[in-house]
Amino acid sequence: MKKTLIILALTVLSLSLAFADVTYGLRGGLNMMNRDSTDQNAVTTGNRTGFHAGLILQYSTDSNFIVQPEILYSQKGFTFKAATVDNTTAMDYVEVPILLKYNVRAAKGLNLQPTVAPFVGYAVVAKNIFKGVVIDDETDLLEDINRLNYGVDFGLDLQIIDKVLVGARYQLGLADYDGDNNIIERNKKDTHNGIMFSLGFLF
Repeated sequence: MKKTLIILALTVLSLSLAFADVTYGLRGGLNMMNRDSTDQNAVTTGNRTGFHAGLILQYSTDSNFIVQPEILYSQKGFTFKAATVDNTTAMDYVEVPILLKYNVRAAKGLNLQPTVAPFVGYAVVAKNIFKGVVIDDETDLLEDINRLNYGVDFGLDLQIIDKVLVGARYQLGLADYDGDNNIIERNKKDTHNGIMFSLGFLF
C-alpha cells in the first residue's frame, strides 16, 4: 500500500510540474453501490446508498484534454434481507481516481466532459450491520477482506461557468474484495460496482 501511495504522489507531482494551469476544488455526492459476484448461487443483493466527498486537482492542457486527479472518501457495499433481519455490508474506502477528460464546449458557459478514470482505493471501514426485531448488532470485517481496491470509472461531467461541476459516473470494480480469504470457493470473485452522482466547485 505504501508503494502505491508513493507512486500516486509522484504522479500528481509530475502533473503539477508538467501543466501550469492548475485549478483546485471540492467534490461530493451520492453513491448507489452493489456487489457483482461470479457465484451463480449468490444471494441477490440490493444497493447500499452512501456518499463520496473529497478534493480535486484539475490540470488543463493547450488542447481540449483535461487531467483531473481526485482523492475521495467513498462508501460502498450492499444490502440483503435474511428472514426478519436486514443486513448491510458496509465498506468505505479512501480512493484516488485520475480522470482523463475531453472538453467539448456545448454553449457559452457550458462544457461537456466525457471521462474515463482508472482508480485505486484502500478500505478503512468494513463491517456487517444486522438490524431486526430481536437483533441490532455489527461485526467488523476489516481484517477479513482484501483492502486494496481498483477499477475504472466511466462518466460525464458538465462544467458550468468554469466553476461548477455536475457529474455522473459508473464505477466498474476489478478487485476481488474477498481476495484469498474465500477458502471454500476459490474461483468466486466479488467486486464493487455502482453509480455515483456528484456536485463539485472549482476555486
